[in-house]
Amino acid sequence: MELDMTSGKPLDTLLKFSLPLLAGSVIQNLYNIFDTAIVGHVLGKYALAAVGNSYVPTLIINSIILGIASGISILTAQLYGSKDKEQIQNCYGSVQMLIVAVGVGLAVLFFALADWIFTAMRIPAEIIGSAALHLRIAAAGIPFLAIYNFYSALLKAKGDSRTPIKCIGLSCVLNILLD
Repeated sequence: MELDMTSGKPLDTLLKFSLPLLAGSVIQNLYNIFDTAIVGHVLGKYALAAVGNSYVPTLIINSIILGIASGISILTAQLYGSKDKEQIQNCYGSVQMLIVAVGVGLAVLFFALADWIFTAMRIPAEIIGSAALHLRIAAAGIPFLAIYNFYSALLKAKGDSRTPIKCIGLSCVLNILLD
């Protein structure tokens, strides 16, 4: 559902747009809590330490992707506001190229540097292997993270904040079931 952010009462419009975003944040935090609980209870303290030490590198990955997605959203929202359909289409094409470049580039980079990252962080030697494995598994998902976040940014720029929440909700449910 697209929401015209240029008409109507500002408070109502902002609430209709932002409440699904808030719900998405809550769902993502529950997803992380559930993952942590599974790892800690099923795989033990060393696996939990590996996942915990992977937090900073994965935060860097997420920050890069979310920062680019924010830029995409701002630019695309401005184009929607100006109703420049040709430029919107050009923007969509650029986003698709950006998904490939950023998604694959970050995946390769973090996959290749996983051991070095944890050595540089000076985590205990007995955890480096597990942490590097965890980061490499996360790195394999970076292109999908880029796809979700960049297309989500395009949808939000059009005023659709509900479709991304449905996608993240489905992703969280699948993650919990697969855990």
